[in-house]
Amino acid sequence: MTSSMNSIKSKKILPITLLLLSLLGIFIAAYLTYIHYMVTGGDANFASFCNVNAKVNCDAVAASAWSTLFGVPVSIWGMLFYVFFWGLNADRLAKNIIRNNTVYQLLLATAGIGFTAFLIAISKIILDTWCLLCAALWIINLFIFILAFKSNTHPFKSYPKILWQDLLWFFKKWYRLVLILLVLSTFVATLFYTAHHERQIKQTQLDQPPIFNELISPISLTGPAHGADSPRLTIVEFSDFQCPHCKKLHDVLSKITRENKKIRVIHKDFPLDHHCHPLITKPFHQNACQASVFVRCAGQQGKYWEAFDQTFELSRELEDATTFDTLTSLLELNKDQLTACMSDPKITEGIKQDLQEGIDNGIDATPVVIFNGTDQLLSGWSEGKLEKAIQFWMKKK
Repeated sequence: MTSSMNSIKSKKILPITLLLLSLLGIFIAAYLTYIHYMVTGGDANFASFCNVNAKVNCDAVAASAWSTLFGVPVSIWGMLFYVFFWGLNADRLAKNIIRNNTVYQLLLATAGIGFTAFLIAISKIILDTWCLLCAALWIINLFIFILAFKSNTHPFKSYPKILWQDLLWFFKKWYRLVLILLVLSTFVATLFYTAHHERQIKQTQLDQPPIFNELISPISLTGPAHGADSPRLTIVEFSDFQCPHCKKLHDVLSKITRENKKIRVIHKDFPLDHHCHPLITKPFHQNACQASVFVRCAGQQGKYWEAFDQTFELSRELEDATTFDTLTSLLELNKDQLTACMSDPKITEGIKQDLQEGIDNGIDATPVVIFNGTDQLLSGWSEGKLEKAIQFWMKKK
């Protein structure tokens, strides 16, 4: 009797473990979905806890083109995967209604581990950025695959026969066909609705008038600039060379000044780095201060904007201090002049002045966009939103 009970308990361990892993997966995937919508919604001030640096950054991954599949966030597909797994194991623990349950678990787990390998490759080869929460799901997927493999009670060579027999059994009853068609049509409708809803949200955000906040004191309209010499509008950007969103903003602003000859953009340094930022006490963007110094010193050799662009291009590599040697070679800078300049306290002092100007106006994150030195744009800085804000400002003024 005791051995029989122990056998029953041991049989329940695997489905219970898989059930718990599925629940954990649902929770993490739901939070990743929240991050996705916060980031793609254009909230420039949003930063999740796993926005660690340029290399480890869930927000940057969520903002990439690889964060959706058929217009739906990958995290939502993940939730569906874990919900199915939860259902299969709940069935095993209850009445075991689903025929050949463990076969479908292993097939689903195999698909999951295959997609996991694909996402790892994308993170490494294309994005060169890692998402901690995604990595947690990859580990869960690995354990699910191992446990599903251990749960399997059928030889692999029997799988085609099992699948064919189950298919014939399923369609013996007409109502099952109706059921599967209803499920599929609901799924496709949900898919299209989610993609349409996401587009609609973005369009609604674009249709809303821009929101500005008048600063405590005007920002000085001095500093490195590009665009019109006699502008109708001067945009001040506060940015950090290790901030992924700042690079995107810079690309958008560069495009705008090329196309609109009435706009001038002034850059202010705001490195979120404890080496020069007076309010940051812990390591964050640890080479952001050095990057600002480097670009300013390149400017003394007549290559400010070239250095600016190249430093942003290699922003993910700035965790490695040797990247500055690479930049020096790329820009063909005089090393002796550069070394002397980078040790000049006047350069760091200029960066600290930019920082203080921002701090005095309540700026605590990057990027920040300010119109004519007086009004901070709060409603987002994506290309569409920024262009709409510019049109609004031009009409207003």
